[in-house]
Amino acid sequence: VNFTCPAHYVLKPRPSEVFCIDVACDPTADIDSCCDQECSSFVCSDRSRLKANASTTFCMGTCDLLRDRETCCDFVPALNESGQLLRAALVSDAR
Repeated sequence: VNFTCPAHYVLKPRPSEVFCIDVACDPTADIDSCCDQECSSFVCSDRSRLKANASTTFCMGTCDLLRDRETCCDFVPALNESGQLLRAALVSDAR
């Protein structure tokens, strides 16, 4: 594969085994086939932060907000001023 990944992406392992959608590689259409995104460019949700090794951890293709949050982010529990876990932090956001 003759493909250059954009910033915050790296070429997938074994690029000789990766094929583009068409004869010529297209930077938009082939990005997920040819490249993996660094977690360092992932935006973690509230109550989470990027993992310490985010610059060397990668999503499969472009990062997905739901699928890759555990890959890229660490949960940060909600604590009060004295360091006790807040009850609201134990309740799921899904209702």
